[in-house]
Amino acid sequence: MKKIIYFFMVLGLFFSCKEKAKETPVAKDSLSVNSSEPEIPADNETAEEVTIISSDFDKIQALANTQSDTLYITNYWATWCGPCVEEIPDFVALHNEYKDKKVKFLFVNVDDARTQAQVAPFVLKNKMQNVYQIPVSELSSRIGSIDPNLQGGIPVTVLQKGEVKEGFAGAMPRAFIEEKINDFLNKSK
Repeated sequence: MKKIIYFFMVLGLFFSCKEKAKETPVAKDSLSVNSSEPEIPADNETAEEVTIISSDFDKIQALANTQSDTLYITNYWATWCGPCVEEIPDFVALHNEYKDKKVKFLFVNVDDARTQAQVAPFVLKNKMQNVYQIPVSELSSRIGSIDPNLQGGIPVTVLQKGEVKEGFAGAMPRAFIEEKINDFLNKSK
């Protein structure tokens, strides 16, 4: 029952946005899922450059489901979600801290047309990289396929390394996610 209430609260927040959004330019989907280690786009080269890749849930899952020794951390977020906005700087800091290790962060935005104009400035302000976009309806109908306990709202974060995955609903403190990252990295030693 709590999950249903939370889901409708998130939907209420989502539909309460009064601003009409302008369409944000996005790059075409460039996910490669045919190789054993898919390529993630290169980091933004300049502070003014923002790359947001339009994708879908299946392609994001195919990228994170690779059978490799890389840990994929997929964070589903939106600009209208307070807990999402609060945790993004910690995820970006961890992305920078672990960039030389076998850890890849995927930031999957679920803003719709009404809040779309806010996405690129938010990505730029937070210096986010590896940003993808999928429809919120796709996330809400498909997130349960990862873990039934993840249904109901965002933020959602999934850590996956090969067949091993753990998902978490709600905002996570930096210390907690860092502990989880180290747990996953130490499992392969």
